Amino acid sequence: MNRIEEKLPVNNISIDKQLDKNSFINYFKDDLMPYNSNEDLFIFSKKYSIYDIEFWIIVGFKKENIQYVELENADENLSNSYANWSNYKVKLKKDSHDNWLKKLLGFPDIIRDNEVIYNLQWGKVTSYVDPKSGNVCISIRYRY
Repeated sequence: MNRIEEKLPVNNISIDKQLDKNSFINYFKDDLMPYNSNEDLFIFSKKYSIYDIEFWIIVGFKKENIQYVELENADENLSNSYANWSNYKVKLKKDSHDNWLKKLLGFPDIIRDNEVIYNLQWGKVTSYVDPKSGNVCISIRYRY
C-alpha cells in the first residue's frame, strides 16, 4: 500500500478493490469468524502481520465489491477492556497507527484532534479514535 497503489498484503493475497467477494471468501474462509456468504461484513479470527505490525482485520463489502478495510493494532500490550481501561494505551495505539501510516504514505493530508486523513487517488485512509467507544482504528475506504 502506498499513495499510488491500494494493495494491502494479507497472507500473500492482496486485498484491494479488485478482490471480489467470492474470491475473498475462497482465500480466507478458514481465517474468518463464523459467517454466511450473504453477509457484507467479515471479521478475521486471527491477527495478521502487515508491513511489520500485527493487526485485527475487518472487511466490509457492498454487493460484490470491497468498500472498506479496518485495521487495529493487535499488540496485547495496547489492549484495553472495561475492567482495565487506559487512555495512555489508547494514545499509544493511535500513535502506532499514525507512525505506521507515515512510513507507508508519508505526511497526512489532514490532521485533527482525533484523526489523521490521507486523501489518495484510490481512496481515503483515516487513523482515528472514536471518543465515545474508545475504539482506535485505521479505516481504508476505496473510491469507485
